[in-house]
Amino acid sequence: MFDILVIDNSTSDRVIIKMMLERHSQTGVILECSSGSEAMNLLAERENPAMVPLIVLCDLNLDSELGSDVIQMIRKTYGKEHYFYVLMSGERYHLREFREKLHVDAILEKMFDIEDWDREIARMYNNV
Repeated sequence: MFDILVIDNSTSDRVIIKMMLERHSQTGVILECSSGSEAMNLLAERENPAMVPLIVLCDLNLDSELGSDVIQMIRKTYGKEHYFYVLMSGERYHLREFREKLHVDAILEKMFDIEDWDREIARMYNNV
């Protein structure tokens, strides 16, 4: 089972992402926030973060920062041992560019096609 942190400034996108993640039995606790600072506060409140692996799903374009910067901040603070980093965006070109630069573990296109996301989420769980 995996806990998941969803970082997206769009409330409606977070609702859709949460709904899709809840369809999978491997999904544990889903934490939601809209910014990097909120994400860091949520992570600081987690008890025994090493006990449950965490998947960080972060949108590329947040209101006042880039999701790639948020991922770098989380990675610098918490490392990679128990964390799996996923960058999301509707901009396919930028996702590939950032994946190479940041070495994120996966990318998800915000297409919100249930069948496509189900396949991608299952693939993500298999690669953690």
